[in-house]
Amino acid sequence: MVLNLPQSVIDSLRRDFPGFRVPATADVKGAWASEWARGVPAFAAWGDYDGNRLTDVAILLLGEGEWKFVVLNQVSLGQYTSRILNGGPITQSPVNLGRPEAIVLRTLPKGRPIRIGSDEEAVTLKYANDAIEFGEEDGALWLFYWDRNDFAQRVFSYE
Repeated sequence: MVLNLPQSVIDSLRRDFPGFRVPATADVKGAWASEWARGVPAFAAWGDYDGNRLTDVAILLLGEGEWKFVVLNQVSLGQYTSRILNGGPITQSPVNLGRPEAIVLRTLPKGRPIRIGSDEEAVTLKYANDAIEFGEEDGALWLFYWDRNDFAQRVFSYE
């Protein structure tokens, strides 16, 4: 499987994040490998995150010894503004945020109830726009959602 991004997305990533790249097939390991086998690039997601009816892109980028989680919001056809939502150094630590291949991105469709947590402490959420699930393999879960003019987040820990 190959991740084919529109040229306008590739151009925006190169302009805004020099020295960073989209993960390649050789980078697919850990949680990414199981998703990749199902035909899903776990390091990228698409949706209308800001509610303007244009497709936005959420993606994990790799650099020399570091990674970034970025969102490209499409502001007009083929034109994007970028935001960094998370990132850090790449390590061999068992802490998942040091290993980007342990992070899985998914789009949560707008209006669909999302139930998170165990039965006793479950939370049900519903967002007006698509939201982004940023989940660590066997760890915390972040939900990034559009709140007026920027992204907000909720963090859920499963320790």
